[in-house]
Amino acid sequence: MKFENKKIDLVITEENDGLKISQNGKSYLAKEWKLTEKVLKIIDISIKNGFDKFWVNGHPQNKATHAHYICFSRSYQKPWEYLIGKEANPPEVNYITVNNSHRKVLEVSGIDINWQEVGGKHIKYPPSIKDLSKLIQIIKKYPHEAYMKDNGIDEIGDTGFRKEKKLENYLLKKYRDAGYSLKSQLGFIKNTGTNRNKDFPDLIFTNEKEVFIVELKLNAATKSDIEQLNRYLNNNQLKEKYRDKKIIGVLIAGTFHQSRIDEAKLSCPYLNLYSFNYEKNNISLCCEYGDEFKFLCEFS
Repeated sequence: MKFENKKIDLVITEENDGLKISQNGKSYLAKEWKLTEKVLKIIDISIKNGFDKFWVNGHPQNKATHAHYICFSRSYQKPWEYLIGKEANPPEVNYITVNNSHRKVLEVSGIDINWQEVGGKHIKYPPSIKDLSKLIQIIKKYPHEAYMKDNGIDEIGDTGFRKEKKLENYLLKKYRDAGYSLKSQLGFIKNTGTNRNKDFPDLIFTNEKEVFIVELKLNAATKSDIEQLNRYLNNNQLKEKYRDKKIIGVLIAGTFHQSRIDEAKLSCPYLNLYSFNYEKNNISLCCEYGDEFKFLCEFS
């Protein structure tokens, strides 16, 4: 079976072990995928709406001859916008994976965000053609360039933060404007390290009795994120610097799966986990586990 669209220089050929996709000088095998009725409908509606680029720079990797997904984008430049991947159980389409760079646009449009627990911490989206049509119309509110990695500003913007550093700068300004004293990226030599090997918490708040060590993550928190913050709290140099204060660890992330919360309860019950949600021109914080510190959310 074969699908061809000469207008966009696209040829998709069904082979024994997947779909061979050839477009604009690049070919790769999307392993395990078939030209089922559902896949053909996804391809058709995507092309009709301008999501007609089936690879982007680096996806698949430049020398790769195969991938486990078919991606859809309006540009060959990153990011891809949505895809059907191995996690969808090919050749079935159990869900569509939406790039996490599109999170804010979906969230403020009233879409209930469902995050992947594995893979690239992207967004799981219903696979029906009706839902895909709705997704496309929401994404198309902004050009592809609006979703690219660095918008050059520290404000939230129309499509949210592309880098953790932007989130850090945004919170830093908000808290300072609210009158709080804090520092960012203060380095502490690791317990097993040298002067060139340091731990750098994202934000540090202090008052007369307490110090808050805050780590930030843009997307779904992972086990390693929890371990990273725990390492900061056990850093000997950090503990010595704040020996006269109670040291409190706070992890702020895009979301926390219940499995992450359960892991924290078992291994690091003293941590405090906060998720953040986009609003139109701001973000709001919600305590998922631990103590709820009012000052963290006061600027919202």
